Amino acid sequence: MKKILRIIALSILGLVLVVLVAAEWYVETVFEGIINKDPQRAYDVTYQSLDLHTFFKGITLKSARIQPLHVSDTASIIHGSVELIELEGVVWRDLIFSKEISISELVFINPDFDVYLVKRDSHRQKKSKSTQGFQELFGDILSRGEVQSFRLEKGYAEAKHKSDSTLVLIIKDFNLEASEIETDSIQAKSMIPFKVGRFQSSLDSAYLRINPYTELRTGYFKYQAENSELEMNNLSLAFTEDPIKVSQLVGEQTDLIEVDIQQLKFHQLDALSNLYTDLDIRASSILIDGLVLKDFRDKNKDRPPDQEKFMFKGMVDNIPIPLKVDSIMLRRSHIYYSELGTDKDQAGTVHFADINGSIMNVTSIPEFQQEYQGVNADLRLSLNQVAPMELKLEVPYDREFFSLQASIDSFDPKILNQTIIPMADVEVTSGNINRFD
Repeated sequence: MKKILRIIALSILGLVLVVLVAAEWYVETVFEGIINKDPQRAYDVTYQSLDLHTFFKGITLKSARIQPLHVSDTASIIHGSVELIELEGVVWRDLIFSKEISISELVFINPDFDVYLVKRDSHRQKKSKSTQGFQELFGDILSRGEVQSFRLEKGYAEAKHKSDSTLVLIIKDFNLEASEIETDSIQAKSMIPFKVGRFQSSLDSAYLRINPYTELRTGYFKYQAENSELEMNNLSLAFTEDPIKVSQLVGEQTDLIEVDIQQLKFHQLDALSNLYTDLDIRASSILIDGLVLKDFRDKNKDRPPDQEKFMFKGMVDNIPIPLKVDSIMLRRSHIYYSELGTDKDQAGTVHFADINGSIMNVTSIPEFQQEYQGVNADLRLSLNQVAPMELKLEVPYDREFFSLQASIDSFDPKILNQTIIPMADVEVTSGNINRFD
C-alpha cells in the first residue's frame, strides 16, 4: 500500500513538474510574440531566460538587453542591459487569450545604460530634443502594455560622443519610481513621458564634462513630485586646470567662475516647472547653503570685442531659462573675486565672507516681473573676514536702475593690502575706519 501511495505521489509530482515546465514554455512562447510585436517600436527587448514566479505571481526576465532600432534620426543612441526585469501582478487572462501585457508593476533591477551622442546640425537637434534619450526609451517600454507602476533600482549610465568616445556623463546609483501611470496621457516635462500619480527619483552622484577644462559634479540628488521638492548636495562646477592655465586656453580676458554648493534645495516647485527637456524653474523658495563662488580674471589677456554691459536688471533679463522664485535664501556662503593685474605674477583677491540673507522676487518671465515689480536683497556678510557688512539692494524691473545701501563696521584698512597691492600697486600704511555708510 505504501509503495502504491509513493508511486502515486511521485506521479503527481512529476505531472506537476511537467505542467510547470509546459506552462513556462508556453508563457515564454506567448511573451516572445508580444514584447516586440509593435512595428513602430524604437527598441528591441531581448533576454537570456524567463522564469515564472511561485504561484504564478509574475515573471522574471534575466540578463535582458535593450537595443535601438532606428539610430539615423536621433540625437542620442542608447544601449541597455538589465540584470533582472520583474513583471509583477501579471493578468494572465490578458496575456494568454488577448496576447496583451497587463501588469501591476514593472521593475528594472541593476540596469546599465550606454548612451552615444550624435552630432547633428542645431536645427535637427532642437527639433528632436524633447523626444530623444531616456524619455523616449521609457516611453517606448511602458507603452507596450498596461503598466500601473514602474520602478528602476540602482541604475548606472555613461554618455559618450559617438565620434571619438569622449566621456561626457556618468550617473551612479540612479533610482526612479512612478505609479498610477496613464500611457494615453502624454506629459513631455518628465523623464516618464506620461501622466503619473506619484513620481520620485534619486541618484548617488553624477559627473558632466562641459568642455575639456570644466567639469560639473553632484553628490546625492533627490526629486519628489508629491512634495514638489528637489534637493542636490555637494554640487561642484570646477576647472581641471589652474585658472591661469584655463585663461591661457580661453585666450581672452573673461570671468572664469568656479562654484561649490553644499546643499541646493528647491521648495514647492510649480507644476509648470520643467526639469528634463527645456529647463524651466518656478519655485516658492530656493535654499543655497554653503556656496563658495570663485571668480578669476586675467588682465594680461586681450579684452574681447566690446559687448553690451548690463546692470542688475539686464542680468536678470538675460537669464537663459524661464525662472520664477519668490525667495532665495543664502546661508554660510562665500564669494571670492581674484584679479591678476597686467605684468603681475600674483592675483589680488577680495573675499565676501559668511554671507547670509535673502533675495526676493527673482524672475526672468515678463508677466511676473510686472507682478513682482522688482528684486529685493537683504544680506549680511564680512569683507575679507574682518569687516562686518550689511547690504540692501532694490532693482526695479521696469528700468535700468538700482538702489544700494551698504554699511561697514570699523576695521583696520591695512587688511585691504592683500587685495589692492597686487591689483593696483597701492598700499595702506596706517589709518582706521570706524564706520562706513
